[in-house]
Amino acid sequence: MSTPTYRNVSSSSDQDLSAEGPHFFRDLTFGEFLAKSALYSKTLVVKRDAVGGETRNNAIINGLLQPSHAACNNIMPGYRASGGICVSSVTPSDEPRLLCLPWPVSPNPMIPVSIVCPPNTECITIGAYNFNSYFVQFPICLPIIDINQPQSPEQPGDDPDVYEGQYSPIPYGNDGGTYNFYVQASDGEHLAFLNNAAPSTNYFGNSYTCLDCSSGTISMFHQSSSTLAYTYYSPFS
Repeated sequence: MSTPTYRNVSSSSDQDLSAEGPHFFRDLTFGEFLAKSALYSKTLVVKRDAVGGETRNNAIINGLLQPSHAACNNIMPGYRASGGICVSSVTPSDEPRLLCLPWPVSPNPMIPVSIVCPPNTECITIGAYNFNSYFVQFPICLPIIDINQPQSPEQPGDDPDVYEGQYSPIPYGNDGGTYNFYVQASDGEHLAFLNNAAPSTNYFGNSYTCLDCSSGTISMFHQSSSTLAYTYYSPFS
């Protein structure tokens, strides 16, 4: 496969997001993606089970924290996650380590809880407010895409060490609605992103975002070695 040429899309921070999408963003952090998704999505997402300072989070973040709260409550009824980290484990993936505290607040002790990410997911951390109104890190499990398919050179001189992976964020048979999706290379890597539905947005960078998208398969290429990418999508309308 020939090594493609990529160009950067214009800076996404100055897009007019009041106009009809899709809107493409480059090199957002996951936290920035969540903030933009919550701000510009048309769908009303109910703040699920937020208590105390958690009400300062947007609805998407509180939805992502629900598995952590459930894990704490399963260990000790009435306990909620107050933060945590991703720690190395014997499994292929780092595992979330939660710090669980009672709600309502009481003198009862904090309980550390380790959980295992489901298959084909990886642990990352996001910033959010806990019920004590402290802005802390929470571990969550995000789906991953393996970028591990070696591409054969098509012509002499082509780079022989290029690996490909593909991500189709729009659910099969979707009902015509649109979605926000996010793809980020792991460990600070950079990927070549190709969107078959919007080739003018192809570029080389750390993450690729689209708000209000209805279709498309994202092909990702990495030179020299295989790697991983984190993914996330949510309904827009």
